[in-house]
Amino acid sequence: MSREERTKKSKSTGSGKNRKTEEAEMVTNALEQIRTLDSEIDLLKQKMNLVIREINVIKRVVLSEKEQIKELEVSKGNDDKRFTSLLNIVKGMRETKE
Repeated sequence: MSREERTKKSKSTGSGKNRKTEEAEMVTNALEQIRTLDSEIDLLKQKMNLVIREINVIKRVVLSEKEQIKELEVSKGNDDKRFTSLLNIVKGMRETKE
């Protein structure tokens, strides 16, 4: 090996202390990024849970309103039947008088 090759090799590989420091920094940076991603995932989970709760509330409201509409339709049908039966009774009374 020539002198130039040895200096290039030593510069490219770096000394042991610098290399360990760089590796430690890389590990620290990777851990920090992982923690950041973990925090972001937790926030997204919380938001998703809130959306799910809101959807459930809306679903309950819609179902209860649907049930109320059905009850009103049944009540209206009963009222219509009563009205027609009263109308028939009145018509029957008129016919008997005439």
